Amino acid sequence: MVYTSAGLSGNSRPKRLSGRLMTAFLIILLSAAVFPAHAAEHPLKIAGAAKTKVGIYIEDLRSGEVLMDVNADDAMVPASVTKSLTAATAYSVFSPDGCFSTPVAAVGKIKKGVLDGDVVISTIGDPTIESSHFADNAGFADSIIGALQRLEIKEIKGTVVIDESNFVDSTIPDGWLREDIIECYGAGLYASNFRDNRMILSVPANTTRPHTPGIRVEYKGGKGKPRLSRHPNSNVFQVTGNTKRRSIHATVANPAPASTMRAEVMREIEKAGIVIGEKPRGGKRPSESDIEKGEVIYVHRSPEVEDILRSLMFRSDNMMAEGMLRSLASGQPRGEAVRFEKNFWLEKGFDISKLNIEDGSGLSRKDRITPRFMAEVYKWMYHTDMAGGYVSLFPKAGRDGTMRNFMRDSALAGRLATKTGSMRGVQCYGGYMLDEGGSPTHVVVVFVNNFTCGRAGLKKEIGRLLTQVLLKDEAAEDVAENVEN
Repeated sequence: MVYTSAGLSGNSRPKRLSGRLMTAFLIILLSAAVFPAHAAEHPLKIAGAAKTKVGIYIEDLRSGEVLMDVNADDAMVPASVTKSLTAATAYSVFSPDGCFSTPVAAVGKIKKGVLDGDVVISTIGDPTIESSHFADNAGFADSIIGALQRLEIKEIKGTVVIDESNFVDSTIPDGWLREDIIECYGAGLYASNFRDNRMILSVPANTTRPHTPGIRVEYKGGKGKPRLSRHPNSNVFQVTGNTKRRSIHATVANPAPASTMRAEVMREIEKAGIVIGEKPRGGKRPSESDIEKGEVIYVHRSPEVEDILRSLMFRSDNMMAEGMLRSLASGQPRGEAVRFEKNFWLEKGFDISKLNIEDGSGLSRKDRITPRFMAEVYKWMYHTDMAGGYVSLFPKAGRDGTMRNFMRDSALAGRLATKTGSMRGVQCYGGYMLDEGGSPTHVVVVFVNNFTCGRAGLKKEIGRLLTQVLLKDEAAEDVAENVEN
């Protein structure tokens, strides 16, 4: 019970506050319990806080009140929160039901069941072909075989040719580390992408599964447990350590997915009883004009854009995020796609002076985004007719994807919809808080760079802070209702 003095009234007994005054007083107390909009002290109670860079921006979408603003204009490493920027751009540019199309053509004359030429697959960077994450879209080789059988083709004088001329610059983005590109999460994007661009490499047997011709292994010798590494943009895996007593069966990023694709399609064509050669008809690859004259016998279509975006956001798929970025400037170098994305937001009135984008995934250590910029993107998307679809791309705390274990048993479980981002010394979140009906109520951005404490403890502290700040308004509303009643 709260009292105030009323000595001048002639009554020495304290008077009880009215319900409305008590409500206002308690709301003020609750507001004071969280950090002010511009917090002077470090907002996270963690070891090594003095050397840890934190950027936070939280705003109420309904009232416009800024609940927290800490270093929001400082450019920081966003890690995979970058994917939510890529998704916002792609969702705004493309129709949600759009897709990648990969044509397959019979190049040469078809006569009496014989194709006097080649089967040409023209790839354009579709990251989903035979992906394990889209099982309903499987059957790439079978669909090609079906097309050949409908044309009653029993023999192909040439071979399967992968045409990558419509996609340039398959290099690894600047800022991706050598330790990343060997791992599945560091699989690069190429003109041809197949089976998530991953494979099992066995050493010293020197075999790959799926079969990928052109992969080489170099042995550097040494002692101890054998280890794998690979230089960027190289098909050569280097092995250090002792392989005489220990073998390696490692799932790694596949640097030659076009080779994997061709080998599998060739094998399946032969299994179907269709005779096919190893070399292109005439001993050389068909020219661009020859391909244009060919008969398109099948067009492979990817899952819809919205489904790709949701999958990459939930799982934090770097390769698919690269695919969506590159699609912004199809057939052009990565730099043009980045330029398109930056200009897109510049034309919307955004300040891009501190924005540095090297990739679509956030795996580059050279990416820089300010918390305020990211929050402004979320706000802009919220005020468009795309809001519902875009918000649905974010995994929810305690429920989905990379957020499944974060704040699982908290009051924000199921209501905090954010993209996560993590790498060494980096932990980030960006997205929305939702009401009980699933509609956004706040934009939330938390960037933590250069932390030295344990990641589990840091995530717990971030959860504590978000609960304290985001549930403040609801606690105040509950108090108001209880007082009025």
